[in-house]
This record gives sequence, structure tokens and C-alpha cells, in this order.
Amino acid sequence: MSLTVRTYSEKAEDFGKKLKALMREREFSISSLAEALAISRPTLANVVSGRVEPKFDLLKMLANELNIEIIIEPDNRKQRCRKLKI
Repeated sequence: MSLTVRTYSEKAEDFGKKLKALMREREFSISSLAEALAISRPTLANVVSGRVEPKFDLLKMLANELNIEIIIEPDNRKQRCRKLKI
């Protein structure tokens, strides 16, 4: 499964909704996933709620823990797509 992040064009809120659905599917609560990632619960809660955009390091940790591919799509055609597949 993959989770696509469109840099600058996708709202943090949209990413949060996708992440929340994936967490539900994988039976993770915010607390349990935050603990598995070794980050604070409020940090993850802010990402899931769409209040903040996840930093690249957090995207890598999510890809690893959830065993997903995260595709980061650029805004314009001059930039290349980046894939994180763990």
C-alpha cells in the first residue's frame, strides 16, 4: 500500500485523513503509533488532525512502522518524485 504526499499542493488536513484511515485499518491508536515511533502523542495528533504537515523524518518513520510506500510528488515537472519504500 502507498500513501501519496503532494508537496505544497496537498493540504496537511488531507494527509491527516489518509493517515487516520490507514491507522484505523492497521488498528493503531494515536497513542500506540506515537509510542512505536518514539514521538510524543501531541506531535502525532497534530499530524493526524491536519494541524501540521509531517516533516520528512516523520514520513520515513511512518513508512517504516506502517510498512507502506510514501510517494512525495513535486509541484512542478522540473522536480523528480521521491519514493520512500521501507
